[in-house]
Amino acid sequence: MIIIVGEEPYTKTFYVHSNILRVRSNYFKTFLSTNWIRREDDKIRFSKPNIEPEVFAIILEYIYGGKIEFQEDLDPSIIFDCIKAADELGILEFLFYSQDYLLNNKITWLKENLVLIYRDSFGLDSMRKLQEFSVDRIKKYPHLLFDSEDFNMISEQALIAVIKDDKLEMEEIEIWKKLLKWGIIEELANKYKMSMKKKLPNRGAAISTIMSSDHAAIIASWIDHYDIFVGGYNPDVWYNTLWPQYKRNDRSFIFSFTQGITINDNHAYALNCWRSSGPSFGKFDLLMQNSNLRFKHKTYVPNVMPVDDKSLKIDDYEIFEVVLKETIKNGEV
Repeated sequence: MIIIVGEEPYTKTFYVHSNILRVRSNYFKTFLSTNWIRREDDKIRFSKPNIEPEVFAIILEYIYGGKIEFQEDLDPSIIFDCIKAADELGILEFLFYSQDYLLNNKITWLKENLVLIYRDSFGLDSMRKLQEFSVDRIKKYPHLLFDSEDFNMISEQALIAVIKDDKLEMEEIEIWKKLLKWGIIEELANKYKMSMKKKLPNRGAAISTIMSSDHAAIIASWIDHYDIFVGGYNPDVWYNTLWPQYKRNDRSFIFSFTQGITINDNHAYALNCWRSSGPSFGKFDLLMQNSNLRFKHKTYVPNVMPVDDKSLKIDDYEIFEVVLKETIKNGEV
């Protein structure tokens, strides 16, 4: 049997015994029992471009010899690639031993490549040991994930799994900021129950139940054709006052999907409560009133609003109350 691994120009050809591969690998056992086999000159030919030659050579040595011996100076990334290849090829003993080897001998490398480890091990039972290691580290030190340059490499499902964990040592406001950055606000439904608390008078009807970055282009097209999508977060309550009344808060923020997030440094003017308007942040930095969205940069620094000193017409907007979802465990809420 001829196996060609790697991608051009870095390919290598291996001559192997199909009967041995059939016994040692669940992947090849299945492949060699199908009608997909391609033969040339009476030899089975098989290509595996997603496995590098160096990685396949290590695995092949185990298949034939039954022993796993990693050289001390072998790059840990090669070992990790071997683990992923062993998972695909269904070589379980190699898979389990290699994970233990990294955890016992290459812990520094694992810590330095935490995002990569979590991304590639997420959802794979066969790589549970590495996944548990990465999850434990992220729960204790969430900045290792959220502040990483590779943060956007994480899949939506993997990120939600982290946020759902009650042991995540991270403030709620920080979670919101990171999710806004990542652009998956809609997936907060997995951690939070989002409900419409109150429909304000003369403000129009809600058009959906969850905001998302995917909706940004649609909603932005309604705002006088300005390609913007903005919002704000109030961790407190809104007062229904007759006259404008400022409210102190050190955790509120306003955001723009194109410009980012800013938290008010002048906490005394974080919020503006007034029964004649919708939500208002700062000294009217962001104000919703009479079907208009008003921008006036005064309080929130730096200014992340895409326009300044303008009033734009809107058709609809939404207000959500964000509350922790109650769970019952061992008879306790």
